[in-house]
Amino acid sequence: MNSFTTEITSYLNPNNRILLKDLVKNPRYLPKANGLYIAQVPKDIITVNFLNTTTAPTIWKGENTVVDKNFLADKFNQGDKITVYIGSAHHAKCDGLKSRVAQFIKYGTNHRSKNGKPASHNGGCYLWQMENWGDVLLYWFETEDSKVIERKLLNLYLEEYGVLPLANRI
Repeated sequence: MNSFTTEITSYLNPNNRILLKDLVKNPRYLPKANGLYIAQVPKDIITVNFLNTTTAPTIWKGENTVVDKNFLADKFNQGDKITVYIGSAHHAKCDGLKSRVAQFIKYGTNHRSKNGKPASHNGGCYLWQMENWGDVLLYWFETEDSKVIERKLLNLYLEEYGVLPLANRI
């Protein structure tokens, strides 16, 4: 096991995970605490395919969010082929994981507010170009050190694979 795999395994609790397609049905399923959330392809999924379209908004702040599916496949295959996204919820004035992951899901499913605006979370946008994104598992754990742990995991991943997880960007 490499250092990234060893480190991330310590945070993955099978009691704190849900498929993204199930989370869409109940996006406020998670606790209100600050913490980290990690999207991973289940080990029983052999092939991950990408689309040249997305279920998320295609334009975000004037920028096209859709990238070529070959770029995504290359980035995914350079990594561990499991970890898709690492995100943190650390906002003192909101409902932590519950709120941040709900924004993540609403963005990915192109849910619009009453005034027609998309949810305010375009982090992880490449995940929504996965053909089978609903079968991705979302793990979470509560911690007040979410930003520190997120940065540590992303740095370990980058050191090990030379790229960030598929849906993480700088």
